Amino acid sequence: LTRKYSTAYVSLTIATAHEYVKLGRAEKAASILTHVLPAVRAGSLPQDTVILFLLRYSEALAVAGEVLKAYARLIVIVVSV
Repeated sequence: LTRKYSTAYVSLTIATAHEYVKLGRAEKAASILTHVLPAVRAGSLPQDTVILFLLRYSEALAVAGEVLKAYARLIVIVVSV
């Protein structure tokens, strides 16, 4: 089943996940962001939304102790810009 996510939905998901990081729940934030990862990979979102997603996802992973995964996400940002 393929879902189509709006830019607004993805942006609100990013904001919600960031609040979880600030509350010390980085694992939950990463889990939340994983749900919209297919929309990011589909290439249908504006570039600024994708970059913000990758930065927030990297932040959540790093705070959760997944430094290598966070680094890999940041590499994607550098390559795509």
